[in-house]
Amino acid sequence: MNLVNFCISIFSIPLKPKKYLKFLLLSGILFGMAIPAILNILDLPLTGNDIIRNYQLNKIHSNNFKDIETIIVGDSSGGNAINKKIFTKLSGTKTENLTLTGGWGLYGSNGIIKKAISKNKNIKNIVIIQTLDIWSRKKSAESVLELYSLKEAINEIGSTSIIGYYTNPKEIGWVIKYFIKKYILEKPQPERQIDLQHDYILQSEAKYSNNLKTTKSKRIGRIKLSTDKKYELSSLEETCKKYSLNCILVNGPIHSQFINNSKGIIEINLSEVRNQIKFIKYYDKIFSYPGRKIGDSVDHMDVEFKDESTIDYYNLLKNDLLR
Repeated sequence: MNLVNFCISIFSIPLKPKKYLKFLLLSGILFGMAIPAILNILDLPLTGNDIIRNYQLNKIHSNNFKDIETIIVGDSSGGNAINKKIFTKLSGTKTENLTLTGGWGLYGSNGIIKKAISKNKNIKNIVIIQTLDIWSRKKSAESVLELYSLKEAINEIGSTSIIGYYTNPKEIGWVIKYFIKKYILEKPQPERQIDLQHDYILQSEAKYSNNLKTTKSKRIGRIKLSTDKKYELSSLEETCKKYSLNCILVNGPIHSQFINNSKGIIEINLSEVRNQIKFIKYYDKIFSYPGRKIGDSVDHMDVEFKDESTIDYYNLLKNDLLR
């Protein structure tokens, strides 16, 4: 029995060649859309961003989270800069570090705040730490889709973006590569690991502190507050205001050589951020540290100096923290 006769026998519908081709085409399209959607729903840990998101969300869903009074959100600059145990001891408020990475943007910080508040309405302080170059980056629709409710996601980015995200055929290729690397090639993937001792993504072996990375003549350059970031910042302020949260925004730490190479530029750029904020408290202080204290990125503290930067940030924020 050929395929045409098989379809006819199944559906009891006499299909002409053109209708049969349309049927196959439609079936192929629906199948092609369904597979990426299913893979998205399965939510496999394909990237370091997936790993850190799951790690932080597990904290929010834990039984102990109801006792948390202060949360740290933001990106990797904060993940590598704040030791929650030291901050808890200094502030007298039980603190949890829920930072993601720069790829999640302000939408990521906002999404984490929403999820945290939904589980614990007694949170007093929200400390938002974002790296210096976050302000010129484009928005991340994925952050909204993975951390916001469906209703909020539709309001933020529209239904077309949502459908496009869940039916993206590239998802199939990403999953195939993931399984090949993990189960066939068995490649070690340190960027996918959590350093439980230091409560964040494991840093790579090449660091500024061990001279395996160098600044050369790099500079930060122009940090312009993009239209996307203005909108994200406005959305973040809306959340802080809606829930009457004590939100404090600070800049992430950075290698001092980058500050020296970019003298005068950063301060001018940050004035744009300062002028945009109305409800959130903003400290434009920049903590810079010598290369011997910097880890695998210019805005990552070496884990050996994480306690030091925690103390620095606490001293900056202590007068504005609610107890």
